[in-house]
Amino acid sequence: MINDFMAFNARSRLAGLEGVYFSEYRGLFSVYVGDGIRLRFKKLDSRLRPSYIPTGQANDFMCQVNPPMLDGMPVPPTNLIAGYRVETMPLSTPAIYVVCPDGKRNAWELRVNVDEAPQDIASLFGQAVSPLSRSPKSIRVRDSRTASNGDAQ
Repeated sequence: MINDFMAFNARSRLAGLEGVYFSEYRGLFSVYVGDGIRLRFKKLDSRLRPSYIPTGQANDFMCQVNPPMLDGMPVPPTNLIAGYRVETMPLSTPAIYVVCPDGKRNAWELRVNVDEAPQDIASLFGQAVSPLSRSPKSIRVRDSRTASNGDAQ
C-alpha cells in the first residue's frame, strides 16, 4: 500500500521532467533518471537495507545486475533505492534515504532533508551518483543536519 503511494507520487510529481521516465518490468516499478540511474521505492530497515523477497530479480537489482532490456545502454544504470525508515519515536516523521545497494551492503547512503530538497531531481543526487565502483571502500554521504551534529563527512 505504501509502495503504491510512493509510485503514484513519483509518477505525478516527476511526469514531464526532462530525462525522467518510468518502467514496469515484471511488476516492479522503476524510475529512470537520465541514462545513469534506475530508482526503486522500498521500506528500509535499521541498517538502511530494503525489505524484499529474495527472488532472482530482486537479488540482481541489489547486486547491480541489470535486466537484459538494458543491455543496449552505453553504460548500465546504477540501481538506487529511495526509501523510508520510521524512526524509533512513535508518531515520528519517517526519515527518507537514497541508498546504493551493492550485494549484502550499501555502497553509499544519502539522507534526504525533505525541507531542503531541490526541485530538480538530478541535482538531488549531485556528486553521489556515478557508475558504481567495485572498490571495497564504502562511501557514506550525510545531509547537513547530520554533519552539523559533529559527524565526519
